[in-house]
Amino acid sequence: MASEKKVMNFQATNSWCTGFLRRKNFVLRQKTKIAQKLPEDLEEKVTHFHRFIINHRREFSYDLVHIGNMDETPVWFDMP
Repeated sequence: MASEKKVMNFQATNSWCTGFLRRKNFVLRQKTKIAQKLPEDLEEKVTHFHRFIINHRREFSYDLVHIGNMDETPVWFDMP
């Protein structure tokens, strides 16, 4: 944008960029085009997963503090 407006030697910090996005109501998110549908046997899969974790916890004596929960977050390499 700076080169299009003929602004020379423009440098911005991370906090300036964050503030600019906030002021202009811009976000660095991309809407997905495909909606994910939950499987019909969701409850059965959740129950199976819980049993799997409980059995492994007992078998290997895992403490609860060593078990975490993660979710998938899409990241595109062409994001600005």
